[in-house]
Amino acid sequence: MSKVLNVSYHSSDLFAPVLATSLASLFENNKSFDEIHVYIFEYPMNEESKRKLNSLAKKYGRNLHYILMPDINKDEKLGLAEVKHAGWFFYSYMKLYLDDLLPENVEKVLYLDSDILVVDDLTDLWEMDLQGHVAAGVIDCLGEKYYQLLGLSDGTYYCNSGMILEDLKAWREKKIGDKVREYCKKNGGYVFFMEQTAFNAGVQEDILILHPRYNMYTMMELISYEELMKLRKAERYYTKKEIEEAVAHPAIIHL
Repeated sequence: MSKVLNVSYHSSDLFAPVLATSLASLFENNKSFDEIHVYIFEYPMNEESKRKLNSLAKKYGRNLHYILMPDINKDEKLGLAEVKHAGWFFYSYMKLYLDDLLPENVEKVLYLDSDILVVDDLTDLWEMDLQGHVAAGVIDCLGEKYYQLLGLSDGTYYCNSGMILEDLKAWREKKIGDKVREYCKKNGGYVFFMEQTAFNAGVQEDILILHPRYNMYTMMELISYEELMKLRKAERYYTKKEIEEAVAHPAIIHL
């Protein structure tokens, strides 16, 4: 059986060079996959940007699929309040509706922000048993007051949405999109930390927590563990040993 990896990004012409760097890192370090299908939601990108991205993908024998970015706020009736530059920022909510936006035969996808470097083979992540969860992610470092402010349940973890492994079949069955919509409307269209909070609120206990090496974000490396714990007053977070392991041997680096 072929080993196939599905990945999704969203980008614009402005971010196309950053996306190209991310794609190069993904392709270079995942040659073990027979096929890699990358679904790029574009805002929109010009032909020159696409030509360069296609040339990069062709070099590695990989496939890029371009999808015009929908007006996700309007199409999914999220009721998000209009703010300055909202036309671009609201599009990040697309990562929560990939079950609707991607072809039906795509049952699992790895969503990545464009400012990510993939520095290791992702086989273990991709083939991981999600144990009935709809998604897998890495905990973001927040204090308890944020959990209360955002209305998250006890026993849940707030995850960074720059990398989400999504089981789209389970996502559809559990109607996560409806839960996201309800949360946005409940908050009058104002969602603190935007789609990242909507993701955590909509999924709640249904996120499988990964080792932080799968989304080693900058703060883990630039601030000591002790300083970070003091700054954020976090209680629901990784151990110092786990963070040190992530910094020493990252699989995905989120810049």
